[in-house]
Amino acid sequence: MKAKAAVLYEKGENNQLRLETVTVREPREKEVIVRMKSSGICGTEIAYQYDHWGIDYKMPVVLGHEGAGIVEKVGSAVTKVKVGDHVSIGPPCCGECFYCRQNMTWLCEGSMDYRYLSGGYDFYGTAPMTNEKGEDVFQLFEQGSLSEYTCIYEPMLTVIPKDVDISLCGPLSCGMRTGAGAVYAELKPSPGQWIVITGAGAVGLSAMWMANAMGAKTLILDVIDSRLDFAKELGATAVLNSAGMGEEEITKSIRKIVGEKGADGAVEGVGLSHVIKGIMRALKWGAHCAQVAVGTNVSFGSYMIDCNDSRHVDFVRYGNVNNDEIIPMLIDLYKEGKFPFDKLYTFYDLDNVVDALDDAKHNRSKKVVVLMNQNK
Repeated sequence: MKAKAAVLYEKGENNQLRLETVTVREPREKEVIVRMKSSGICGTEIAYQYDHWGIDYKMPVVLGHEGAGIVEKVGSAVTKVKVGDHVSIGPPCCGECFYCRQNMTWLCEGSMDYRYLSGGYDFYGTAPMTNEKGEDVFQLFEQGSLSEYTCIYEPMLTVIPKDVDISLCGPLSCGMRTGAGAVYAELKPSPGQWIVITGAGAVGLSAMWMANAMGAKTLILDVIDSRLDFAKELGATAVLNSAGMGEEEITKSIRKIVGEKGADGAVEGVGLSHVIKGIMRALKWGAHCAQVAVGTNVSFGSYMIDCNDSRHVDFVRYGNVNNDEIIPMLIDLYKEGKFPFDKLYTFYDLDNVVDALDDAKHNRSKKVVVLMNQNK
């Protein structure tokens, strides 16, 4: 099957990204061909494109890992989905390892050791695509959702209802799932409790919406007034511009809003040392901070002074929740008007994917979404 795809041939500041035709091979027993309708762009795409994280991975590779589409073909052993189903594509998971059998697919062993995230080869040990020269082409995170068609391993798929526009659903399975899941599965706030959230981007706002839906109060920190104004418009109980603040000032400013005993939980989405420590010290004793950002080095000077308070830093992966559990929940909240994720979107056609990635890199949009197959 032929497909137009965004293929990365060289990473780094002088990266080579080409929009070209690839051939997607036929599905094997537990594989599914998905006709893509939308793909979100998040910081991971940019990090891989510009080699910000220094992770080695197979190239050429089709970028994209926040996809949704319609099932086009299924392999002979597929039972979870059928042709015509609308699906969200989650992170890679084998469905068979120790963690997958415990229903903790976000900890799939092949994903944790990066075989499925950057190893390139699919679950059958081969490349899922070829280019026009016949060379192997790989899929980022076993997904490669910036392609008109892609070959997906069955456990990665979640069926979503057809009464929601499938073109809106791509971004749900990564950043939004991470923010919302961190609150739902990790912090589990009670009504009236205060949840502090750093960063008013898609992850932070998703955490805010979930906390609001669970009856909590939300304080959003950011360094840009327009982002904070937007967060307030979308439901934040309170906002705080932390630009120029050090660790101690962050702590004091949060406590001034939430009360002297501190907040009941936090979602930390910035990853800066002074922010992480400022947030931690603004929590009640014994409270949890869900760390969802790639963090810098954090050190504490004294156990008795700095750490002897039962506060927790929980390193959260994909919201510590399964796609099959969280995605239907987010869609239900969307229908109820409690999770208006589409208000964040700026849409691009696949033909303009270079512009889409550049706008995402420079934060010109709250959430970049690339559309495909809109007439199919």
